[in-house]
Amino acid sequence: MISITRKNTIDIATRTEMLKNSYPQNFHDLNQEQVLMMGTFVNNVHSSVKLLNSVIGKQGKFES
Repeated sequence: MISITRKNTIDIATRTEMLKNSYPQNFHDLNQEQVLMMGTFVNNVHSSVKLLNSVIGKQGKFES
């Protein structure tokens, strides 16, 4: 499970850097494809947060 969250974290960091470097700074300047990609990215981040929270657990420690 920890390897999955590590992969998600690396993927999110990579995508974040790509988006910062290649997408317009103003949301209104995005084209339709970029808007859809941003929505997908946001959904992936939300999913990763849920996964990470389930791995950490209520005790605040990684659980297997």
